[in-house]
Amino acid sequence: MDRLVVVDPTEVRLHLEDHIDGSSSHTATVHLHSVLHTMPVAFKIQPMVASKYSVKPSLGMIPPLGGVNLEISLLPSSSSSRFFSVDGFEVKSVVVAGAGKSKEWFTPQKRVVYTDISLKVRIIGGIVLRDAIIRGAMDDARQVLESGTNPDTWNTQGLTALHLAIQSRRPDMVQLLLGFGARVDSKTMNADGHTPLHCAAMVGHTVILEMLLARGADPERADSSGWRPIHHAASSGSLEPLGVLSKICDVNAPIGDGRTALHLAAIGGNADSVQILAQSGADVSARTVDGKTALHLAATQGNNVAIAKLLIKCGADRGAVDWNGRTAYDEAVELGQESLFALLQVPENVASPAPLGDDLEELLRNAAWSGDLRGVRRCLKRGAAVNACDRYGWTALHCAAFKGHAEIVKRLLESCQSKEEACAIDEQGYSALHCAVESGHREVVKILVGCEMIEINGVTREGLSALDMALALEHGGMVRTLVNAGARACVANLIIDE
Repeated sequence: MDRLVVVDPTEVRLHLEDHIDGSSSHTATVHLHSVLHTMPVAFKIQPMVASKYSVKPSLGMIPPLGGVNLEISLLPSSSSSRFFSVDGFEVKSVVVAGAGKSKEWFTPQKRVVYTDISLKVRIIGGIVLRDAIIRGAMDDARQVLESGTNPDTWNTQGLTALHLAIQSRRPDMVQLLLGFGARVDSKTMNADGHTPLHCAAMVGHTVILEMLLARGADPERADSSGWRPIHHAASSGSLEPLGVLSKICDVNAPIGDGRTALHLAAIGGNADSVQILAQSGADVSARTVDGKTALHLAATQGNNVAIAKLLIKCGADRGAVDWNGRTAYDEAVELGQESLFALLQVPENVASPAPLGDDLEELLRNAAWSGDLRGVRRCLKRGAAVNACDRYGWTALHCAAFKGHAEIVKRLLESCQSKEEACAIDEQGYSALHCAVESGHREVVKILVGCEMIEINGVTREGLSALDMALALEHGGMVRTLVNAGARACVANLIIDE
């Protein structure tokens, strides 16, 4: 007989994973079993690296053919826990007659003590993988992945191994992770919500960007702030990634405040980025929710003569005014950008900028949609028509009601001169009340039904009243609000649950 006990399994894996509360898991269980039929066996287990592990119990006695479960844990203070390793454990066993005292089991006597190191522990998991990525240790990273570590787990900052590899500008690590199934569409678990493609655009690494695109990464996916990869590339001045993205993306896609990639490039002061976007079809007349063009923003960010010249060459209108009636020249004068004065000043033989006209109504709708109460007030003060609609029939009141901006809804209702303006419908027959109900904004519904000009029982093209919608969507509180205001259901199979 060459041993008294057997260990199952002979190799255990400690998965080090971050948890939301900042802790990490680092415990595994093994079973120690006696092979003797007649006598009890004492055991003693010691890690080869004593400062790294704890074993519970580390000493004990097993009855004939019995067994015991051992809990092996990585000590929190272990500095060596942050890299891939395989460690052994010394397992001692001896036959004992009766219980005896544990301190006497392994004292020097005429007993035969069996010793082996068949038990091994392999440290793997997301923590170990990400540490290998940060250190640039390819071999360690590969071994951890081959041991079954999931590459898509997040650290406490919400980053996966793929995000870290991209931030480290390591295409070899990125390729390794993709080969082991890392997801190209995973978002950071933090407020940013960046995908790997967002990160590649920000760090300006074209090879990584193209690797991700080849694996199916969505170039139009927005982060938590509404920024797409092209916006990050334009803002950071990443020229090669911007050139790639501008060929496959919507270059005129806006973020929440209406800025496009061209606006961001102008703010960043990168003329090459502006040129790439202009050559790719970027609209130099595109406006933010404040009515500013890229030329306005270029004038506010320093003496960007090269960018201003390029924008004007591409058709930017020096006479374009924002909803404050300011031109790019006005912006330059206020900030003392003297090098831009001659370039941006509208020639005397050109008529002074006219009021925004139709654009003013568009700015009103944009301000209502984005919740910009100040912008709404200014547009109305400048004479914007409150009932002007877009191509789908939506007025500013539709926009504010759908987005749930209660104060803006109040201000727009105050500007309505007639029931026709307050009850304008879109091409589907939706009024602002329908929009508020459909999007679940009870406070806005209360404001609307409290206005004498609002038609509470108006129906859509499909014959649905606001109450029908509230019932179908099971908005209980909203149903009560509408019923108390005198609303009626028009669809027979929708019954109010008293």
